[in-house]
Amino acid sequence: CICCAHMPASEPATVAAGGLALVAAIAVAATIALRDEQLRVSHLEHQLAALHAKLDDIHRAAPAEEDETPTLASPADPSPQSNASLLPHTTPTPSWLDASPVQPARILLAAVLLSVGWRVWQGVESCRAELTDFSQGGGRDGVATARLLDVITYRVEQWWAASPRAIPLTLLAVSCAAVLCGSWAFQAATACRWEEAIFNSWLFVADPAAHASIEGGAAAIFVGWVMTCLGLVIFGFIVSVTQDMMSSKVDSLRFGNSRIIEHHHTVVLGSSEALRPLISQLALANESEGGGTVVVLSDKMPMDELMRIVELPDERDLRGTETVVRHGSPLQAESLLKVSAPTAKSIVILADLDISADESDAKVMRTVVALSAFPKLAGHIVAEVRDVDNVENVRLVARHPIECVVANDTIGRMMINCARQPALASVLESLLGFEGDEFYLRAWPELVGRSFHSIFLEDTLAGAVPIGLRKRNGRILLIPGADEIIDDHDEVIVIAEDDNTYGPRATPLGPSATAGTRSGAKPSEEDNDDSEEDHSPRGHGLVGADRPQHYLFLGWRNDVADMVAYLDEIAPHSSTLTIAAQLPLDEREVQMMADGRHRRAGLKNLTLSHIVESVVSRHALETLPLLHCDAILILSDQGHSGDPTHADSLALAALMLTRDIQRRWCSDMSTALPPLAKGIPLELASDRRPRQTEAHPVEEVGGAPSSHWHALRQSHR
Repeated sequence: CICCAHMPASEPATVAAGGLALVAAIAVAATIALRDEQLRVSHLEHQLAALHAKLDDIHRAAPAEEDETPTLASPADPSPQSNASLLPHTTPTPSWLDASPVQPARILLAAVLLSVGWRVWQGVESCRAELTDFSQGGGRDGVATARLLDVITYRVEQWWAASPRAIPLTLLAVSCAAVLCGSWAFQAATACRWEEAIFNSWLFVADPAAHASIEGGAAAIFVGWVMTCLGLVIFGFIVSVTQDMMSSKVDSLRFGNSRIIEHHHTVVLGSSEALRPLISQLALANESEGGGTVVVLSDKMPMDELMRIVELPDERDLRGTETVVRHGSPLQAESLLKVSAPTAKSIVILADLDISADESDAKVMRTVVALSAFPKLAGHIVAEVRDVDNVENVRLVARHPIECVVANDTIGRMMINCARQPALASVLESLLGFEGDEFYLRAWPELVGRSFHSIFLEDTLAGAVPIGLRKRNGRILLIPGADEIIDDHDEVIVIAEDDNTYGPRATPLGPSATAGTRSGAKPSEEDNDDSEEDHSPRGHGLVGADRPQHYLFLGWRNDVADMVAYLDEIAPHSSTLTIAAQLPLDEREVQMMADGRHRRAGLKNLTLSHIVESVVSRHALETLPLLHCDAILILSDQGHSGDPTHADSLALAALMLTRDIQRRWCSDMSTALPPLAKGIPLELASDRRPRQTEAHPVEEVGGAPSSHWHALRQSHR
């Protein structure tokens, strides 16, 4: 039966081996039973013969006492009490079948040894056949030679590497072989029974102090010492293998190969630098609900590194939120099922920052297609797209509701707006996060049929300020008109502390009750006093100004073409933009063309010029008109390195140098300021190469008199 268990069921030899094993087992059992019965009968006959001999001796020794001579009980009525005194006190003949429970163990051991020997013989024959094929293929001409031992070693190593049970089974076989060999050696040294010898051999292997109490001579002591040393080695290997197996099992449980049984959780697909801040903000969002679960699925980095990213430095930053990590590809539906994506309340797809923008967006599209394999999702999808031109492509393949976030484009627009409106960055930082107040959207059936103007004036939503509507078709209306009616399934956009801190009032307030808070107090005469005009950019900003404005970009971004196009839409006519970076002009032109500039119309309000300079060199920055510009934007320079730490270092150095140069110019009125540089238009990049000393002085730019720059200098002081 053991042989059949080790042989393939498809081979005909399996059936023959099974039948042969069954016949052999029946024959062995019948032989044992017959031999046992014969030995018992022979032993009984021997006892009866001894009893009759004793009776004859009694008759000859005392003939006068015939009447008192004991007689043997009749076989028909045996009486143990009557025959007990007549039985001779002889030791029964020892038999190897006296201990009947030991015989099945010996038979089982023999069967196991035969099975193992059969399998080993098959393996050796298979290796011999492989060696023959190998010799016929390359070894015949002396190109490659091998021995049978080499083939066996190669196959054993393959078995150990492929099967997780190979090493434990090998240690088990070695241990059993050592115990068997030790039992035979100990039996030969002490002439004891084999069962006792195998038990002592196991004690020597398992207990290092067991050989100290051996009684049987020097040979037995030597066998015990050898078995003890061998047992130490074997158990050392067993402990090591067991520890590795348990460690791998614990790691697999920790890193996760099982399916996650969660609902109303957040799934993050992919990993990037934004993973840790994203988890921190999700923890803040889930704090009002008592915590939540964030599941991260990624195959981009090793699990231990991903675990270090997911685990925040301070456990209190999680605020009751649990983080779970699973290793798998977000492009496969099986891996998405592992993280219970269909039951998640939201699915966030992170962009891959290690590849190009188009490749990253293609990967996001493939992930969206994988999510479309599920007929229904409990939540919505938020996808990070790196190129704004690929947003429509991602929405095209989406089957479920999806929101596309173009982080680079959004940050670029925010930087331009913050440059045009001072202190706007603080407002956005306060709103675009879960600390303090933030934006929320919700549909309120109680407000259907009412106008947005009425719910704003009557302060219908307690604890929130309504700022707009999201219509059923997805259109966003910020501060809609007075006649805009809230329809069914329209969502009201509000600013509130949390999603559970606001709601419709039971009794709306009248317009008079909210006049002081909604309308605000009228400005006083002091507030309207604008007798002293402030030309400082920090005083009033650039929004609404009619005069031409002058902007300076220090550094380069991959999406700078989108920033230029957006600035051209909102800047006044005849404004200028100068981009100073170390990236050569030909590479700038290639990137701007790849970013879709050739599909856009020409610039209407801006005059674009380029300067090839290092933004971290004081000499280079001193040649730039740092005080003549209305706004200076320091970009994360990615022209030479994609390392974010290196880009941040360059931006910080440019900021410190720019501030120091402005401070020195403002403190020393005798210092001659460099004029606005025209730079080199991008269209002339193929005609001429830039020189670091090339600059074109300009008396007046965009119609702004020289007194304006003097006022700017005074305001900077």
